Amino acid sequence: MSAEQAGSESTKPDNNDQKWPSEEDVEKLKNSIKQSLNKDGNTSQYSDYVDRAFNYMGDIHKKMESSDDPKGTADGIAKDLASKFEQWKNNQKDEEEPKEGAEQASK
Repeated sequence: MSAEQAGSESTKPDNNDQKWPSEEDVEKLKNSIKQSLNKDGNTSQYSDYVDRAFNYMGDIHKKMESSDDPKGTADGIAKDLASKFEQWKNNQKDEEEPKEGAEQASK
């Protein structure tokens, strides 16, 4: 592998030869997603969501790369994701209830 290739690609530390995207490729993807979600340029919250999602995925990747116990780390990540999903689901229910009440009152 040339020095140029080494600078543009990262590899997973095990022996499966799977190539990982470069930081530049990840940044291009992130910007493309932001642009797709916010075509009119009026909704900055989408950029925040995308940034947080990519940061979270980057943290997960770092944890897995540096872990001495990949299975335990993966289990911890899975529990964290499940917890985040449950929290999101409960927040959605909380937001829906006032709307349903307002719709009922207007009938």
